[in-house]
Amino acid sequence: MKLKQGDMRMRLSANFTLDELTNTNKSEELRAINRETALNGQETLKNLTALAQKILQPIRDFYKQPVVISSGYRCKALNVAVGGSQTSQHSYGEAADIQIDGVSADDIFEDIRSGDVVDLSYVGQVILEKIGGKEWVHISLKTERYKAILIEKYGSSETVFLTTTTGKTYERVI
Repeated sequence: MKLKQGDMRMRLSANFTLDELTNTNKSEELRAINRETALNGQETLKNLTALAQKILQPIRDFYKQPVVISSGYRCKALNVAVGGSQTSQHSYGEAADIQIDGVSADDIFEDIRSGDVVDLSYVGQVILEKIGGKEWVHISLKTERYKAILIEKYGSSETVFLTTTTGKTYERVI
């Protein structure tokens, strides 16, 4: 399906659009490929909608201010271009990297971890990332696909909280 005018303004929740969850600053060509891929993937659109409604919107409602998405869905070509993991949840429409103006990444991470911001039964993992002087929180949707990964890797499908300063090695926060 070719992009039509208005497709990217498609609302996935009260405050999030398909545009926000498929945007990239890598190149116009990669942005177009990423958006076409998202629109053509029924599972991807389903995951992005669930991510927006069950995770991102509750975060926005909790803080009562915009949530900035620095990375959402990534098609294979975009994921390679940004150096993402081959198993990245971004490539399934299951994850977003977020920041909130005036709120530290540490505070976002701890607020989510408390269970007061979002229903953790929908969350696969939360990663506090502090890399190269930048900070953000990676948060993902707990799909059936990802539950199996959690069980295999951690022995449980409970939400996993991690931190990283390299993007390559992670420390679990219990």
